[in-house]
Amino acid sequence: MQPPDFMTRRRNAQARSGHRSNSSTGYQGRLSEALVDIRKGNVVSEHPVEVRLLQGTLNANRLDIIDSGEVIRFHGGVVMDMTLNQPEQSKAGEQR
Repeated sequence: MQPPDFMTRRRNAQARSGHRSNSSTGYQGRLSEALVDIRKGNVVSEHPVEVRLLQGTLNANRLDIIDSGEVIRFHGGVVMDMTLNQPEQSKAGEQR
């Protein structure tokens, strides 16, 4: 995979050719193109995005990140698939 192609204009950058980012808490984001306002900490992608969560995946057609992640909004065709933990079954012969 090629590294993202950044086109810089003053305080804005445009990421192209796919971009992946990982958080320190285990989330992973993937988007094909985004406009980044470096000074304000805002990111806008008007193309499909995918976020891999600890227990699932979220897909959307647009993403807005405001104030370095203080607000994150997903728009258009938002689908979230979750895999929940199964409750523990009591062991055979165990008394309550």
